[in-house]
Amino acid sequence: DIIALMALHPKMVFLTNDWAWNNPFYGYVIRKAEFYPASDGMDANVERIRGLVSRGYSVVIFPEGTRSADCSIARFRKGAFMLAGALGVPVRTMFLHGPGYVLPKKELMLREGEINVEVGQDYKVEGDYHALAKSFTALFREKYSSMRDRIETPEYVARYVRYKYIYKGTEVERNSRKALRDLPGEEFFAKTDGTKVIDNCGQGEHALVYALVNRDVKVIARDPSSENIDLCRNISSLPENIVFEQSEASQAL
Repeated sequence: DIIALMALHPKMVFLTNDWAWNNPFYGYVIRKAEFYPASDGMDANVERIRGLVSRGYSVVIFPEGTRSADCSIARFRKGAFMLAGALGVPVRTMFLHGPGYVLPKKELMLREGEINVEVGQDYKVEGDYHALAKSFTALFREKYSSMRDRIETPEYVARYVRYKYIYKGTEVERNSRKALRDLPGEEFFAKTDGTKVIDNCGQGEHALVYALVNRDVKVIARDPSSENIDLCRNISSLPENIVFEQSEASQAL
């Protein structure tokens, strides 16, 4: 997230979490760039940042406090709005899509992909900071949902699903590459009401793509092979809206 936003303008400073501040690879750089750890508290940071603002810098804050593992928008904290109020500056909204796919939380391998950044409008900060945090959470969730609906096509999602099958064996990886290269047509991925049942799901690639594209649909993916079901159930960061089941015909055997 920080790297994507730093590319937009040279006069931006960030309030970071302690993980970034203490990072052995670029922690030294962000300290020299006059970034500050959010854990120092708002009182400690107001006067530091006031001087930066007077020099023409913009202050970037991530109001969730941490990245989510499933790319969802978590509840915002009030600190960003308190800081804007104390400094007498507006809040400019910025929406990012993609960092959670290109570099998922708690993973070290950078993935091929794309990051989209949209710059929104300015908002004057006044009133109840708790209420502001709540209203901005709703605003960002609505905007991010519309970005996902527009960007996350089956082809887009398939690029990231393939990483879930790397290092699971040569045959598994080869089969997954073929399955994700030969995606079903639009009819398969059409959104349904309620539950989507996918029989003979194999290694689960198409079912996973469907679940990620249709986040509000419960997906039940079935296969007669217990080996395939075990593989699917042990895929990293499975979406909450999908379950894998061994088909009854196989269980009866």
